[in-house]
Amino acid sequence: MTHQFPPDEIIANILHLQNKTNVSALQISRNTTTTTGSTAANGCDLLQPFQGQSHKNGGGPMHEGFLESWINSVLSGHEHEDDMNLKDALHMFTTMSTAVDETNRTKDEDISLWLKGLKVLHSIIISQQDTELAPHELLRTVMDSYYFRADDREQVSSLIPSSTSSSIFHLPTLVAMFILRSLLITHAIQTAESSTRFSLQRSETIRWRRLKSMVEDTIALFQRMLLDSFESVADNFDDDTQKDHQMKSEHFITIATWLYTKLIFPSCQSLLSLLLEENHGDGIVNPEDGVAAKLYGILTLLAAHGTSVVSDRGTDQMITTDRLVIYFINDPNSDTLWTYSRSFRQDSKADYSGQSLEEDLLLYKRPFYNQLGQATIAFLRLQAQIHPTIDNLAQPSPFSAEYRWALFFPHAITFLANGEVSHVKMGLDMLRMLIYDMPFIRPAQRCNQSTNKAVQMAHSSNLLARTVRTLLSLVLRLSALEASTPDSSSMLENSSLQVMDLAQKLLQLYDANVQVEAIDEVSRKMRDSDKSLIALLPKVLDWLRPIIIAICNQRKNSISDDSQQQLVLLSEVIRVFDPILNGLEEVFGDSPLPTEVASFFSMIEAYTSLFSSLRAMKMFRHHTTCVPSPNSEEMARLSFISDWLEQASMILECFKEQLQKLIDFWSSEASCPPADHHRCFLLHYHLEEALIDLTK
Repeated sequence: MTHQFPPDEIIANILHLQNKTNVSALQISRNTTTTTGSTAANGCDLLQPFQGQSHKNGGGPMHEGFLESWINSVLSGHEHEDDMNLKDALHMFTTMSTAVDETNRTKDEDISLWLKGLKVLHSIIISQQDTELAPHELLRTVMDSYYFRADDREQVSSLIPSSTSSSIFHLPTLVAMFILRSLLITHAIQTAESSTRFSLQRSETIRWRRLKSMVEDTIALFQRMLLDSFESVADNFDDDTQKDHQMKSEHFITIATWLYTKLIFPSCQSLLSLLLEENHGDGIVNPEDGVAAKLYGILTLLAAHGTSVVSDRGTDQMITTDRLVIYFINDPNSDTLWTYSRSFRQDSKADYSGQSLEEDLLLYKRPFYNQLGQATIAFLRLQAQIHPTIDNLAQPSPFSAEYRWALFFPHAITFLANGEVSHVKMGLDMLRMLIYDMPFIRPAQRCNQSTNKAVQMAHSSNLLARTVRTLLSLVLRLSALEASTPDSSSMLENSSLQVMDLAQKLLQLYDANVQVEAIDEVSRKMRDSDKSLIALLPKVLDWLRPIIIAICNQRKNSISDDSQQQLVLLSEVIRVFDPILNGLEEVFGDSPLPTEVASFFSMIEAYTSLFSSLRAMKMFRHHTTCVPSPNSEEMARLSFISDWLEQASMILECFKEQLQKLIDFWSSEASCPPADHHRCFLLHYHLEEALIDLTK
């Protein structure tokens, strides 16, 4: 088992790495050291999570020391007499990163301004004066300081820390402001809940809608800061002029995930739970567009960003954001609001949501859920069943094999359809785990009786067809790469043949009816819209052969319940081949040559597959008789098959004559046949086999 670092130690490691960069002086801690020793537990003061008890269990005092101790650690030993209000302090934080050579300030003066601004926060948050800023005003001030700030890119400039602060960790100003604002909005939410509970005890009037709006504003602000800052950090890392103070994208997204899972989410969850307790849950519990859904959606957004920045999974375990998200979802406290809110849904929507937060994140595609993030969570949970880690343990599941398939399989196509090589590889790995390593997770056989639309979709032929078609597109791209670059398969660690085999194995996990429906859809797309895949059509049609052979091997003289199912299945197979059969009539015109020679040669293998399948279906019809009444449904199906086979024989007879003329023409001395004209002889052989009269 691979050694894993506890999540809090991940943050300490990142901050320790950032101490080596040449950046502006937001001082995180003066005590944090590396996490390899025993002092890791007493690491930087930022690493103090929200530790409030569940209010559903009676409530308890909130822990607000994460910000107090952080400011105290910075201000200790410094005395400042100048006054500054909060708005001025936040404005100073935003603009202080302007390059020193463009202002009259010195580097030490800039550091002094930081300390002065932090003193303002100290007086507002820590002091117990009657003039303390109201929670909603604090939140509004922080929001204004961000939405009306200067250009983010200006905040990426660096400042050289003074030599006197060498024992203090530093972060780039952009990330520093992200952390600072996250701490402040968390403090605002926690203080709002504390004051609300105090007002409840004193029977004071409470503005409940304002509390819900505060949570919505907090989520919206954090998401906006996350997206903007992530883009700026990524751009700055790619800028060659900023190499002296680069921050990796994975460092930033991991810090953001820690802030959200340790502080913002628990605080918002606690306040929303209070609103539900007091019957003010309007607009909160709806799984599609409620406030809680937005809160959960940020988790999937963080997981998606974490997957995007770590290209080689497992090579950077120390800073993998996905681990923080999984660690958080595994925590029973994270399910508090979800479990609590389900009891408030009085309509049928409660039946179309997961019993747990994790189940809902895996099963449903909701407006505020990031699908790549959901796929990442599914991948890691599936991986944990095979390779458990300390923070991602395999757990026994109460769900059936079919339901678990619905939880995991739909996410594979999210990876496969993504343009990133690392994501495509994760999709292939996910399919390989499901097919080869998870025999207890399988699609439903026969008819899926579930009324849940998400479960029905996961077992549908439509999703199977889209996944197979995506795999076939990948096969085509890999084939082109293999032809031009012999070592190209190492990019995905899969060859085109391996991906093709994976598609076939996936198809064979399903019931025969679903297989035929999926093949029908794939072949139709190939002929109509995905014509670039037409070269793979013969292989797709060959996947029908085991199904047809299984039908023919029964060779029963009467129709039983099983053979009735075979008639239905054979009718579906006919629907796949019928467009190809009808296309034979358009191959030749008045000339001995095909109307489109290139198109004709591209379809030869598909025609061969058609002829072989026709022969097998004729054998089935020859050995099957019908004993029910002539008006029965079974008799109608058998008549349909017989009529189609007779029509097919007529079309094949005509095509045989035209094909023979083509062979004779290309065999004459006056013609100049194409290099691969010999394929026509093989096609003619299979055509004659299909036309053999089995009654003689």
